[in-house]
Amino acid sequence: TAQASLELLSLAGIDNLGKKSSKLTAYFIELFDALYMEKYGLSIVTPRDESRRGTHISLAHEESYGISQALIAGRVIPDFRPPDMVRHGLVAAYISFRDVFDSMMRLNEIMNRKIYEQHRERKGLVT
Repeated sequence: TAQASLELLSLAGIDNLGKKSSKLTAYFIELFDALYMEKYGLSIVTPRDESRRGTHISLAHEESYGISQALIAGRVIPDFRPPDMVRHGLVAAYISFRDVFDSMMRLNEIMNRKIYEQHRERKGLVT
């Protein structure tokens, strides 16, 4: 129920969740850089400065729709934002560091193998 969810969030503490969110986004960026994701034409749109970003990381790429659909097919759920962004929500209450790692490995595979080419047909504007 909604009440039970609110109680769990209260127990976790808003400060702790905020700190974890900041660490999750930093970890995402660290993996992006370590995997040299820019070699695939991906760029981070979200500010790299921790004090200027929230709990989302947005990546730009001309094949962003296909990338987001390929991620969804691999059980990673981003948002596609026209015209060229894939947005990853790193919500501390239910996203783990392992989830971030796994999603970045999936993104690397999608880009390396050009799996996004199989998902180019747009069926909607926002995922």
